Amino acid sequence: MVINTKWFLIFFVLIFGSKICYCSVTYDKKSLIINGQRKILFSGSVHYPRSTPDMWEGIIQKAKDGGLDVIETYVFWNLHEPSPGNYNFEGRNDLVRFIKLIQKAGLYMHLRIGPYVCGEWNFGGFPVWLKYVPGISFRTDNEPFKREMQRFTTKIVQMMKNEKLFQTQGGPIILSQIENEYGLEIKQYGAPGHAYMTWAAKMAVEMGTGVPWVMCKEDDAPDPVINTCNSFYCDYFSPNKPNKPTIWTEAWSGWFDDFGGPVHHRPVEDLAFAVARFIQKGGSLVNYYMLSEWVGGSLIARQQQPLTWYKYNFEGRNDLVRFIKLIQKAGLYMHLRIGPYICGEWNFGGFPVWLKYVPGISFRTDNEPFKREMQRFTTKIVQMMKNEKLFQTQGGPIILSQIENEYGLEIKQYGAPGHAYMTWAAKMAVEMGTGVPWVMCKEEDAPDPVINTCNGFYCDYFSPNKPNKPTIWTEAWSGWFDDFGGPVHHRPVEDLAFAVARFIQKGGSLVNYYMYHGGTNFGRTAGGPFITTSYDYDAPIDEYGLIRQPKYDHLKELHKAVKLCEPALISADPTVTVLGNYEQAHVFSSGTGHCAAFLANYHLSSTARVTFRHQHYDLPPWSISILPDCKNVVYNTARVGVKTSTAQMLPTNVQLRTWETFSEDVSTIDVDSKLTVVGLLEQLNVTRDMSDYLWYTTSVEINSAESFLHQGQHLTLTVQSAGHALHVYINGRLSGSVYGNRENRRVTFTGGVNLHAGINRISLLSVAVGLPNNGAHYETWSAGVLGPVVLHGLDKGQRDLSWQKWSYQVGLRGETMNLASNAISAAEWVGGSLIARQQQPLTWYKVYFNAPGGSDPLALDMGSMGKGQVWINGQSIGRYWTAYATGNCSPCTYAATYRQGKCQSGCGQPTQRWYHVPRSWLKPTGNLLVVFEEIGGDASKISLVKRYLMFLEKYLPAEPVHGMTEEPYTK
Repeated sequence: MVINTKWFLIFFVLIFGSKICYCSVTYDKKSLIINGQRKILFSGSVHYPRSTPDMWEGIIQKAKDGGLDVIETYVFWNLHEPSPGNYNFEGRNDLVRFIKLIQKAGLYMHLRIGPYVCGEWNFGGFPVWLKYVPGISFRTDNEPFKREMQRFTTKIVQMMKNEKLFQTQGGPIILSQIENEYGLEIKQYGAPGHAYMTWAAKMAVEMGTGVPWVMCKEDDAPDPVINTCNSFYCDYFSPNKPNKPTIWTEAWSGWFDDFGGPVHHRPVEDLAFAVARFIQKGGSLVNYYMLSEWVGGSLIARQQQPLTWYKYNFEGRNDLVRFIKLIQKAGLYMHLRIGPYICGEWNFGGFPVWLKYVPGISFRTDNEPFKREMQRFTTKIVQMMKNEKLFQTQGGPIILSQIENEYGLEIKQYGAPGHAYMTWAAKMAVEMGTGVPWVMCKEEDAPDPVINTCNGFYCDYFSPNKPNKPTIWTEAWSGWFDDFGGPVHHRPVEDLAFAVARFIQKGGSLVNYYMYHGGTNFGRTAGGPFITTSYDYDAPIDEYGLIRQPKYDHLKELHKAVKLCEPALISADPTVTVLGNYEQAHVFSSGTGHCAAFLANYHLSSTARVTFRHQHYDLPPWSISILPDCKNVVYNTARVGVKTSTAQMLPTNVQLRTWETFSEDVSTIDVDSKLTVVGLLEQLNVTRDMSDYLWYTTSVEINSAESFLHQGQHLTLTVQSAGHALHVYINGRLSGSVYGNRENRRVTFTGGVNLHAGINRISLLSVAVGLPNNGAHYETWSAGVLGPVVLHGLDKGQRDLSWQKWSYQVGLRGETMNLASNAISAAEWVGGSLIARQQQPLTWYKVYFNAPGGSDPLALDMGSMGKGQVWINGQSIGRYWTAYATGNCSPCTYAATYRQGKCQSGCGQPTQRWYHVPRSWLKPTGNLLVVFEEIGGDASKISLVKRYLMFLEKYLPAEPVHGMTEEPYTK
């Protein structure tokens, strides 16, 4: 607080009985300027719904202890508005609570409103109902889309204002983001995409938040929006204007995993190298994406939500306000990425599925229905933040908000409507008056004053689109997400630190790690499709909220080193000196005597000895040394002298013995059907995402004179499906199954089928494995059986069944009967031995158990099962799938440019075997575990395990480093 005299303060308090906050967030090319002070900021992505509210405060505190200044989150439209106008900000959706926790911790907040988020989230964060708004086209210059986007963005901004969560209100929000990584798509949208982007920026800025707006991965982010970088490395990144700070919104700490694929890892040495490279290039803000597996989280099964329009849910895991308040309590800032498109590997990109069905809607373009809904939700969130006084200008932790997300990836596909939409979104957001900047990541054309930002593994190449904007990295990818059937991704911390240091040395001023904690895709929130329930992301804090070493400590030391350099970094531009063929020095020397240097060696394999200011320094390959006084090395990105942790899954004393079963009755599917039409229907148009499952049933009459009947042969059935999995039943018996994957979600079943003379029933169970979360016009993408469906081998040749009468049944009987809960139902559960039920498809299992003692995180070992979903006390853990990983899992080194196919593990093993069970979901006794198995498994081998970390403490310097005093040790 700044005040001229104590007497004025006393007079004001006596008269008005409240405090004054002279708070501001501005920026220049050096950095964000908070309350008049330039800041070099480290940020971590924590997605509040990917963990439980009881975990938030601990994660936020670990983030603060790890040296972070800012917490960044998307705002997930489809969580908060599952049907038009029905909002949910409770539980895991309590955005305001989340921001206030951030404020309580003394941290800032970067709010990435989007509302497109990606984030490996179902449908990219868009609600599915948005797809059905008449005339809508997503993320382009489409009036229905712009109307919905503006409505939701306005909703979020107004919520933030009501809670006084923008920094200019005294809250923690210092940045907001509109759109997300639109630069990746803008070419596909063409001129409408550029128009949309301009509109989005203008819309955001006109919301009057008082804090900058950013657009990540959008080089054209219109002023004053700051374009930022998302990548494994961002030292190449520069903002599109010299007055904008260099920000890394997603420093990828690892990579996501697919069911059946290997597990990804990023070496901490490479991660540290990347961060140091970013810092040495002038980067001023780094956000780790994800901060931890928790902060990345887990993809907890997609919750079934009734299609009740315009109801909100901010309770439990959705308690955004509680989450932010925990961040505030920890003394951290908050970056609130409202979106409302988020990507984030979240189902439908964060959009509610009902959005797809708003008449005339087209997502993320200059479309009035979409803009209306987007503005309504954004307003809801902003107003909630304002009501809770969570913006930094209100005394809260939110210092940044984000509108849209990575729209630059899509804008070319949308053309002029896309540019108009982007301009509208920025204007809509800014006019909400949060008092903190708005950002657009991956959006080069982010309109002023929205700040375009960078998302990527590296962002040292990135510059904002205006010279007065800071260089911000909204997503520094700390790893990568995983797909079922793919390996597990890892990003070496040496490379991540190197990327961040490169970004900072190039003038970057804010780096957000995406993710710093990944968490869990609970329910059916995982997008993709095929993204795993675990959203670990190889982040510094793992899915269970435990610290991952050495990544956590190595980055913590990086943050300390950069903070020592901050007086020089914010006062001077770097001068670059060539020290050798692969070696450079970036020197920041201010007129006040401050001096900091970043010494870089870009060679992939050779250590270099360089001379700098008459002293010799040994630089390991692919590394940066940081000298806060231009003399003594306090940190090198490749020298990992910290703890190493190894996670073990250990048995608990819980016995899962008295199982009961219930089987789906395939023979009555068409009897129960409420919809019969001629022809095949697209799956989402029928289910409206109320279930992963849709039955297609038809009948075919076989003449008794057919030759194949008398020759003991089978006909061949061919079924073509748009995805994602298909189970074929003939006369109530399983005939075969086929599965798509990340590379090709479409499937074709071809197999012999056992038909008899007379009437035969063909039942096709189409299964969705998450909705798409990115890509131009992804709301138009199809799923389900679209045909043709053809019988081959009849005497008259083939018979196309596609245009017969088909009966449709949404979901399973067990879902209709609510078998996952403790509620009384008409189901007749069968007890006794499970031996007879082993490997039986379409079977429900339930068992009661008591909670184990202790505080270690818990998980279910589902390695004996096939594919399905699992619930604890009625709450959905998520989808499980014992899909074995294929891919390249050869040893890797931290050196050389990281990509998601590098540093993978788990080939030949299930991509995901253990599924996070939050302890807060358990009662001391009488807990109900329910499993639905699609294809067959052995439930008797399911077990409850605890996650335990073993630590090896060691320091192994690669080469002596001038000025470092640590001694080698092992514990």
